[in-house]
Amino acid sequence: MGAMFPSEDKYGPRLSMSLCHYSSEDLDHPASALRYHTRSTLGWQSKKECPYPQELGFSFEGEVELRFIRILVHECKIPSRIEVFVSGATEEEIESGKVRSYESSTFHRLGYVQLSTNEENKYAARELKTINVSRRCVYVKLLISRPHRCDYNVFHQVGIIAMTSHGVLLRTLQNRLTKEICLVGEVVEVPLDEMSPPSLDDLEYKNLEENGREIDVPTSRRITEVMLMKDRAVAVEDYDLAASLKTFLVFLEESGKKLYQLEKQKSDAVKKEDYALAKQIKREIDGLREKAYRIPETLLKQNEKIAPLNSSNQYPSLQEEELTQEQPNHIEKPIKSQASPIITDASSPKFFDETPVCGNGKYNFDSSEIVTRIEENDVKGNNGGVNIPLELMEGKPEWEKTINSTILRLSGEQQPASPLKGEVLTEARSSEKVFGTYCSACLFGKKGQLREVAIRAIVSPEGFAALSSHSPIVVETLLLYMALPSRGIADSVAQVVLSSCEALLAILTGKLKDAPLASSLIPQLSSLLPELVNRSGDNNNRVRDTAESVIMGISEIALEAVISALLVDPDKVKKRPVSYKIHLARLNILSSLIDRYYVNGSESISNRVDDILSKVVLNSLQHSNGEVREAANHLFAKILILEPKRAATYLEGLKSSQVSAIKEHVISLKATNPTRKYSTGTESRVTTSSEIAPDTSENNSTRDLPNHISEKEGNHHTMKRCQFCGECDETFTEAGLDIHYIRACPMLCPCPLCDQVTEIATLQPHLTSECENRHLVRECPRCKEAVRVEDFKKHLDAMSCIKAVPTHSVCPLCHARFQTGSAGWLAHLASPPGCPNNPRKYDGTGPIAE
Repeated sequence: MGAMFPSEDKYGPRLSMSLCHYSSEDLDHPASALRYHTRSTLGWQSKKECPYPQELGFSFEGEVELRFIRILVHECKIPSRIEVFVSGATEEEIESGKVRSYESSTFHRLGYVQLSTNEENKYAARELKTINVSRRCVYVKLLISRPHRCDYNVFHQVGIIAMTSHGVLLRTLQNRLTKEICLVGEVVEVPLDEMSPPSLDDLEYKNLEENGREIDVPTSRRITEVMLMKDRAVAVEDYDLAASLKTFLVFLEESGKKLYQLEKQKSDAVKKEDYALAKQIKREIDGLREKAYRIPETLLKQNEKIAPLNSSNQYPSLQEEELTQEQPNHIEKPIKSQASPIITDASSPKFFDETPVCGNGKYNFDSSEIVTRIEENDVKGNNGGVNIPLELMEGKPEWEKTINSTILRLSGEQQPASPLKGEVLTEARSSEKVFGTYCSACLFGKKGQLREVAIRAIVSPEGFAALSSHSPIVVETLLLYMALPSRGIADSVAQVVLSSCEALLAILTGKLKDAPLASSLIPQLSSLLPELVNRSGDNNNRVRDTAESVIMGISEIALEAVISALLVDPDKVKKRPVSYKIHLARLNILSSLIDRYYVNGSESISNRVDDILSKVVLNSLQHSNGEVREAANHLFAKILILEPKRAATYLEGLKSSQVSAIKEHVISLKATNPTRKYSTGTESRVTTSSEIAPDTSENNSTRDLPNHISEKEGNHHTMKRCQFCGECDETFTEAGLDIHYIRACPMLCPCPLCDQVTEIATLQPHLTSECENRHLVRECPRCKEAVRVEDFKKHLDAMSCIKAVPTHSVCPLCHARFQTGSAGWLAHLASPPGCPNNPRKYDGTGPIAE
């Protein structure tokens, strides 16, 4: 069950495990919180001042081969040790298909694990224990001993943030006698090793606005639980209980509003360092919360079903003496385990140890998992590196073998994709029928490089031929995938977007053998246009230019649809201002469309002149960015020459300065040959689909000519010159250029978070908005640079960063400041002496020798 993550591959698939017993729970941190595996979850905590040991019991869907249990404990409410017991199924239970209840089962003690005090890490890390069980069982019991002494743990509680179990389900058995409290890890967003303690920013009180109400978070959660109880009471027609709960809900909501205000006051007091006041308010909050959360005794007597909300009375905790009597009289050894504090530096405890870009052009990351190495026999058989290719081939039809082998060949040393689970598996069902199981796992998986490779494999000659022999709707299904939210064209990884655009170019230019004509795919292609327009204003130059090429290619078969997409104001669609580059791209593409189609008498362009002026040009003339206004002036002048009577009416409402600027453009355009394409320095470098078509072989990428190469020289220099630094080498091949980009180009560097080759000029926007690991950093509102999450508050308070201004750029490698524009970047990175912190030579000949 649940999502699998690369860090869990060594332990095998997750098992579906349910919590069925607990000794006690804290009102604000109930045992049911173990269902959430999110960054903000605080998991289960025992009742305040509870007796020890505490017990947690778990059940499975049947008999399982339980290989590992992974337990992430609280950062300061840390148990001194955890004992592990298992209960297996008897032969009679296996034959009958039913197992006895948890309470009546006999458990076998395996041993215990000890946990560190976490004092040396200043309670800024969490310990992750991985326990090697390797037993067949139907139940697991954990006995949790009293906590280590900690000044922050004033009520002597223990806490478990999250758990996972790994193994194989052997057989399904009925278990009607055991009550299921919650499914552990039902909601999975992140792996256990990314569930770090909250930072200072996270500890600040967060507003909860729900239907106009302002209620504190714990009370809101309590209200949700009571509402579920009320709905259950209505379902069983216990209307007296439902009426009582309704009254209780009103009381809870009123208390929640008071608690919300008190929490804000406490937060303000902490910010002002008035700790005496904060302590006083906290006591008031605790008293009010205890009073508000106590279930009225009348409700407890009315229906036992609400007992789980206050179940510390229902489940008496086990006494340590009782457990001790069961222990064998010999010295026991701890269970093999892995202590995994989620930190990288004990002297400076923090979860992600990235640092600002330094001399080698990369962040100082310690990418290794801080875990004691598992003994070889612990993970023997779990490493699928050898078995996975066999599983992808054995028993598969020929077409699926071909597409799988193509993906494996293109992915090189990439770890294979994990099987899809949950909602993602449902989303991928239609694609699985056409592309196969593994290809769909790559397309919908979490690894951006595998998503890119899967798209390239589908449109490769061998891959497309194999898929076409199986299904007649390969292209249609691929286009539907690209149109999904956060997939294909809308993917957060630039390389996936590039491979999607190149696949579209292959479809538009008829490069795919036996594929349907592009003219028969207009509905599917039109659905991609809104996102393509957004991508035409992307921060990544290659993405931007390739998206424009696709739009121009679609215009050859669906000009009306393209114009309609360009007329839509992206600010209104997003309900917020978008990047000026998107507006600039819309104007430039419209200008290119007029150049291409208007002179040929296209009615689609002629009939939409008024819409172009009223919906795009006039609004752009008021834009705050000068490049957008300049492009709007140029487009207005072009239309004024072609349609003087219709365009002149729109001049009346403009300022005299705007009219003068437009007339200057008219004079400039008339001074040139009026029959040739108009062009300005701000116009996009758009090529038609017939001029640029993707090669679907490995490592292909669509490339454009640098600005300083003339159109006449373009055919010769396209494959001989780097589009970024201008390095020209007659021996360059397509593969040679790729090597140049990866190893030598001084204008590029690998992203320190995802290793994607990125322009240094756009590295900061990539880190904060495009990178698949962008959650590790935040954008500083002052300098616009990516700052690690842990250092963000400290960075803001220091106020020592270089304030970003539109007229100058700042190098992310050395923080040198120079004039904005490609000329400035070329002068800094690709001219002598080059950037002092760039590990690549300024002349593009390779890395600097160490």
